[in-house]
Formats: sequence, C-alpha cells, structure tokens
Amino acid sequence: MSKTILVERYHPDQRAAWDAVVHASKNGTFLFERGYMDYHADRFVDHSLIARSGDQWIAVLPAHLRDGALISHSGLTFGGWIVSPRLKQVDMLAVFDALNTYARAHALARLIYKPIPHIYHRMPAEEDLYALQQCGAHLMDRRPSTVLPGRVGSAPPTFPKSRRYEVRKAEKAGVIVAESEDYAAYWRVLAEVLRERHDAEPVHTLAEIERLRYAFPQHIRLYSAFLEGALIAGALMYVSECVARMQYMASSAEGRRLGALDAVIDYVVRIGCPNVAYFDFGTSIEPETGAINQGLLAYKEDFGGSTIVCDTYVLEW
Repeated sequence: MSKTILVERYHPDQRAAWDAVVHASKNGTFLFERGYMDYHADRFVDHSLIARSGDQWIAVLPAHLRDGALISHSGLTFGGWIVSPRLKQVDMLAVFDALNTYARAHALARLIYKPIPHIYHRMPAEEDLYALQQCGAHLMDRRPSTVLPGRVGSAPPTFPKSRRYEVRKAEKAGVIVAESEDYAAYWRVLAEVLRERHDAEPVHTLAEIERLRYAFPQHIRLYSAFLEGALIAGALMYVSECVARMQYMASSAEGRRLGALDAVIDYVVRIGCPNVAYFDFGTSIEPETGAINQGLLAYKEDFGGSTIVCDTYVLEW
C-alpha cells in the first residue's frame, strides 16, 4: 500500500463499511460486527477506530475510552486490529505509527490491547504482535484458555474414558440432548449456578442474549440436556467460522449427578458444531482473585483440551 495511512474515529453512520471490513478480514468474527458490539453501547464510551489508506479501509479497532486510556473493547473477550487480507507487515507498522499520532492529538495516555487468539484467524494475522513489540508495548496479562481440536478429516474428537462414562450415565438415566430455544429456562439454571458458586450473575441479561441470538441465529446457539422435559444443563455456543466457543455452560445439581453437561458437550462436538477447527472452553480463572480454578480446568482438560493463551498488552504514549 503506497498511500499514507491515517487513523480516525468510527462514526455510527459508517456501520455498513465497518461490517464489510469485518466480513472480508483475515481475523474478524461476528463479535466485531456493530450489531453485536453496540448491544452494550450504554456501558462504554465507544471510541472505535478506522485505519485507511486513501479512501480504502484496511483495518478497524473495536475500542472504548476509560481514564484517558484507549482500550480494545472490555465488552469483548478479545479484540485488536481486524485487518484486510491485503494488509502486510509494513502496513501494520504504519498503522501503529498513525495510531501514535492520533493518540497524541487526542491526549490518550496508553493503549490496552487484547489481540485476537490465532485459532480465530481465517488466515495468519499476527502482524499486530510484531508491531506491538516494535513500539515498546509490554505484556500486561496472560490467561490460559482450554481448547479442544475439532473435526479431523471425517472424525470428531474422541473423549477420554472418564468423560465417555459420564455421557453413557446420562444416556442411561434418560437424559435427552438437543438444540433448544428455551433461553429463559437455561438462564434460570445458569443464574442459580453462578450465584451459588461465585456470587455472580451472567455478563449478559436474558433480554440481551435473546436480542443477540435473534440478530445472529447462526452464530449464537443453545444446546441443552433435558430430563423428563425439565432443562438440567446446557451450553451456550458462540460459533464463528473457525471456532465454537462455550460462552456459558452450566448444570443443575441433578444435571451434575447424572453427567448431563458431559452429554451436552459430547452432542455439541459430534452433532451441533461438527465442522469447526477448534472448540474453545474459555479460561478457568477466578474473576475475584485471578487464580486458576483447578477443578474447572481439570474438567475441561479431561475432554482432551490443552492451552492457548489470551494476552493483554499495554502501550504507553
């Protein structure tokens, strides 16, 4: 790209152009479409950015402001620059130079940056990691996320013996697993589990998740386990092109006794989301302390999962 790269603030009138960049990008998912991001517009002072070369948009950055810092969006698990397939390494270095100029002009003190993990990339897209190092950014936080490889050839992953035992136990007890539309019933189970175990609430309200799943029906999907018609466990999946992420998973006491959540995960992997490269079980970090919840981590790893890291960098201006 021969033209000078400029960084400027996104305006809501540019929604269609923003979404077009996300759809065509190396590393975007539906999470970065404005229809998803803007559901929590009342919670953040949006300050998303556009990088362009002439009239051509080459990258977008979901971001908001807090205490003089530009933050790659706290309402998202990860973020960072979402980039055109045409963007090269030297272009990304120029993007960060332009971002530095923008930051100084707008009295921004620092950038808090959460790059998109590589498993979500449609094609390799780590130009930002090299650019961060070249700009003097340093690693602020690193959290492990447990990932299970998806379908290899025509065969889904095979679970270890301990997990297969739980699946069979659920089947023998009469547990039935299926994709479900009853988000209200699942939210009651989820809210109860979070309240009892973590004194917490779901990040999304039921109304928010209902609105989002209607907006993105192919990407937000609920798989549930039922016993005699009652919902006893479930997993809410965020399904992108490469990864199916377990955004929420929960099981009632009866579900835990019967291995119902294992049956749900088995169904998701074999039937519900059979064509993704990875299943992301998310982190097992206690939000209050930052310590690993070893029991939760062991549960996820017992399906055959292993670790990728979700990083956060800070760049001072």
